[in-house]
Amino acid sequence: MRRATENRELIEIATPVGLIRGTYHRPYNYCMRQDSNRIAVVFVNSMSPTRAANGDSAVYFADSIAELGYPSFRLDLPGFGDSEDDAPPELHDYINRGGYASSASAGMEEITARFNLRGVVIVGHCAGTVSALFTASMSKVCKGLVLMAPYFYLTNVIKAKSAQESRPQVHEAMLPENANLPLLRCWQDVTLRGLPIMILNKPERKSQEMKARSRTFDYLNYVVKIAGQDARITVRLAEGSDHSFSNRLGRVAVRQHVESWLNANFPIKPANYKNVLLRPELEEMNV
Repeated sequence: MRRATENRELIEIATPVGLIRGTYHRPYNYCMRQDSNRIAVVFVNSMSPTRAANGDSAVYFADSIAELGYPSFRLDLPGFGDSEDDAPPELHDYINRGGYASSASAGMEEITARFNLRGVVIVGHCAGTVSALFTASMSKVCKGLVLMAPYFYLTNVIKAKSAQESRPQVHEAMLPENANLPLLRCWQDVTLRGLPIMILNKPERKSQEMKARSRTFDYLNYVVKIAGQDARITVRLAEGSDHSFSNRLGRVAVRQHVESWLNANFPIKPANYKNVLLRPELEEMNV
């Protein structure tokens, strides 16, 4: 089922646990011929109840990416927003275990086939980065990742200690008890496959840097280190952003960084592609 509204369409994707519903943002100023060389950008839920995200920030980002010529999708995973099924009672733990990887992967494959794409870039924010990484590890159509404010630890202390019991690798034995080991192994899997990954973080409180807070383990430094020198990882600071990246400065920073990263890793310059005007808020800031 599709319903068109301006440059957007509502879509439905059948999965074993029920229908996933989402929004398709058609590319601006781009001939939608059915070739097989296009990359789409797909946004998955964080802990926000809908695919619009906090302050409709995901809508803004998806529209911005569509303006660049990339098909963009926002999906409600099962139990979120318009999609079917109920959210699990311990949603955070379910996400941290990779509970959404199977349904999200099925959604990515259906989108790739239905719209004749070469693959997708998965975008996640906060808890959504966990789902994005688990999905990318099992998905054949994932070609890249954008991780906004990612975390690599478990929030449930009891379950974190249980996960600590098996540490087959030396470097894992050095991690804190709250480390999400299955997630870190997914990270190693996608980096070894050479997937381009961009990490976007906000400044820490009372600081304009991304350093870990005092007396906490620096997971960002750790994951970059274990990925190795040949990994295709880009780390950027979204200056002026809050955690949701939904404030004005955060939106501008995300748009700039994502545009630069997409152009570098997945350039799209067909003959009939035209440069688009920046949004008014960007023009006001002379960016």
